[in-house]
Amino acid sequence: MRIGNNPNKAATIPPPAPVVVLVIIHLPEMEGDYHRGRFGVIYKSLTSLFINIGDIEHELIIWDNGSHKDFSYWLQHLDYANRLILSRNIGKTNALKSVMRMLPEGTILDYGDDDMEYFPNWLAPQIEILKTFTNVGTVTGYPVRITGKWGVETAKKW
Repeated sequence: MRIGNNPNKAATIPPPAPVVVLVIIHLPEMEGDYHRGRFGVIYKSLTSLFINIGDIEHELIIWDNGSHKDFSYWLQHLDYANRLILSRNIGKTNALKSVMRMLPEGTILDYGDDDMEYFPNWLAPQIEILKTFTNVGTVTGYPVRITGKWGVETAKKW
């Protein structure tokens, strides 16, 4: 059991843009077999997000969820984010909930993992779906590879 309250529970931020794009990152070590190459993956993901976001007015928040000190230092000098939140590792779900509580009602939150590749103008179609279907609360992007076909072909080869 934890003692005390989450320090981010009552945090507020100045009003953001109508669309907030959030990436939560946790890179606890820069070396080691499990995280080898992870820095490059995160760098490619953030770069593709920044370059391909399109013309939608947005604010990019990067939450560093208790990463290695060298990686946190790198993030602090990266010019991609409008806001960088540095915290100890409170878990992805708690970080996401914290940001959701900070945003005013009606803000569109687009959350993506730190290992996704973003394609040109990726955000606009998601926003269009939300505006078209007013009763939709969540829009999810799926990987572009057709996994069913891939799975059948792989099984046949096996």
